[in-house]
Amino acid sequence: MKSIIRKNLIWLFVVLTGCATFKSPINGNFESKALQNTDAEKVSVLFIISHYEQTVGIDAIPKLTSPPRNFNDIFSDALTEISNIEKYNSLTIEAKDVNNIEKSENLMRAKKENDYFVEINFKREKSFVKFFFGEIVSSISATIIPVRYKYKYLAEVNVYNHNQKLISTYSRNADLNKWVQAFMVFLYPFHPEKREKEELYVEYLHDIFKQIETEKILDYNKLDNVTRTIYASNEMCELIKKTIPNDAISWNKQSLNNWIENKDIGIIIHFPDDGLNEKIALKSFKMGIEELDKKTENDGILYWVDKEEKYPVLLISARNETVLKSQLENNNYLKVLLNGMFYLQKE
Repeated sequence: MKSIIRKNLIWLFVVLTGCATFKSPINGNFESKALQNTDAEKVSVLFIISHYEQTVGIDAIPKLTSPPRNFNDIFSDALTEISNIEKYNSLTIEAKDVNNIEKSENLMRAKKENDYFVEINFKREKSFVKFFFGEIVSSISATIIPVRYKYKYLAEVNVYNHNQKLISTYSRNADLNKWVQAFMVFLYPFHPEKREKEELYVEYLHDIFKQIETEKILDYNKLDNVTRTIYASNEMCELIKKTIPNDAISWNKQSLNNWIENKDIGIIIHFPDDGLNEKIALKSFKMGIEELDKKTENDGILYWVDKEEKYPVLLISARNETVLKSQLENNNYLKVLLNGMFYLQKE
């Protein structure tokens, strides 16, 4: 009799075993007030979308996977956050496309034909070890003990202009926690995994597109007339950006060897042996790298303003970081030049 009761209880627990999923707060949300960029020039945009999955502990790298079934609806709904897209196209990259030469050629052509292209990468991670032991605990306890299965969802968005220059990056992440336990079935209708996952995608895209709209990232006028770039090592970029007044025009930072002919060039900082190539040396400093480095070693620091561009460009070549930091602190003329770069007239 006891054996029958025990079997019936185990059967009841198994039948009533259910799961309920809850999402954590999103990290990286855009906190500023949203602003519409209604007066911006209309642009064409290519969206390149990829979905990845990785079981950490088994998969060495993330694996491309298919998008959620209703992802196109989610994406179309989020696009309403950006007001100046005249036309757009979207391509989803799947594992079968890796060796698809025709699709690769179409992708490269589409990048050049559009004003901007936006890479959107979604990634879902789970821990093999935690899932393995969770299943053991759940099985041994006949699902009486609640077991949590955690999935980490990440979204990364990179925005490029038609010259394939990276303009801005965005990232969001959050967890979906699926709890499995006997009688959790009664919570399931209120917290299904499918709905929680869909809401996460909706919040990610709406929030990121809202930030792109507010920051006027897809606006030629904003890029040409307001934002300029410091081309230098990361440490030097951060040092210069600390000196920029709050009411100055907007500034970005880029690695020195990312320099290309572009209207947003503002400040270029070079040190001997920092990897500056000959082409960029000739384009920016108007002299070969060997001649530039020799003069820099002899004089300690070279700096001047090139007024041939649409906006003046401050060129600095210093023997080392110590020399440059000292000059920035003690050289009043260099301070005046640097400060002048921050208040260029907005057309």
